[in-house]
Amino acid sequence: MQTHHTQTLYLSMPPEAELQKEFGRQKFTMEMTERKLDSVSESVKELESLRSAVARLKCSLDRVLHNDTVSGCCPLGWVLSGSSSSCYFFSSGGLPWNQARVFCADHNAQLAVLKTEQDWDFVTGSTKPLFFWVGLSDERTGEWEWVDGTPYIMDRSQWKPGQPDNWKGHGLGGTEDCAMIHANGQLNDDHCSRSYRYVCQGHTLTHTH
Repeated sequence: MQTHHTQTLYLSMPPEAELQKEFGRQKFTMEMTERKLDSVSESVKELESLRSAVARLKCSLDRVLHNDTVSGCCPLGWVLSGSSSSCYFFSSGGLPWNQARVFCADHNAQLAVLKTEQDWDFVTGSTKPLFFWVGLSDERTGEWEWVDGTPYIMDRSQWKPGQPDNWKGHGLGGTEDCAMIHANGQLNDDHCSRSYRYVCQGHTLTHTH
């Protein structure tokens, strides 16, 4: 019985030539997929370059139309603060705090650092009634600081009553080390792994680094 089973199994196996053909087909499919991915990646880069060029052209046109009184322009999809030279991006989708920070960095910006009353009023006035991550955390040192490394000077009026409380009852492990702007426009500490919308802050296109 065992000999018969072995013979049947051997006969049911495809010959070596068929295996080689299948291997060749799979290899070809994989190579084509890689080429398509490379093509998509290049197209995305070209699109970003085109968006930047269009934004700069629009900026130049605005300067001409306003007799060169425009102090700076923002990339497409970003908003210029009326009281500073900062451009802000208010996301429509959510990310965990660290991923939001990476997204901003990839766009030559940072999670919003709100050190001035003007920046604070502009951002909190633009985020209501939704929830947005900003660039404030105590994850690194245990003390609240902005993502640019400057310490946060505690202002209780900027926080919801009773916050920050470093609540541990969320079941996510660890504590609440990242700050987001609550729907009411005040700060609240929350677990960094939660997904919220986020605010990026960058320079105008005419700003020189």
